[in-house]
Amino acid sequence: MDGDAQLYLLLTLTLWPLVLVGCVVAVLRMASRSTPPAKRQASPPATPPSEAQLATLAADQAELFSTLGKLTTTVKRLSSRAGMQDYRERAATVEAPPIGTSKAELLRHYGMSGKVGPAFAQAQLDLERNAGNTH
Repeated sequence: MDGDAQLYLLLTLTLWPLVLVGCVVAVLRMASRSTPPAKRQASPPATPPSEAQLATLAADQAELFSTLGKLTTTVKRLSSRAGMQDYRERAATVEAPPIGTSKAELLRHYGMSGKVGPAFAQAQLDLERNAGNTH
């Protein structure tokens, strides 16, 4: 065991100076805080766009704006068609009372029974608004 301890001590005493020298070299190679940073290579100056490039960009922009307008119109048409289709489906499922139905049954059908005065007028306005929103 005494031989192993001596070998360990010899290796430690040999390696510590090497580690210390390596650390000193690494620190010296690093720039100190007072050293200015390395200058970056300057990029070439930006060239202004030519008239041809600007004309191309303007034409592309006009084309894109036109396409956007067409797409917006198409979306409006499709959404209004879908809205009308939904309205027609809902109107087809709700049957109106037959002709000759009594007033009391009509009031019950349209949800107006029991309402008088301002409440009746407000309910009529709400019905008209709802009918106007679905068209």
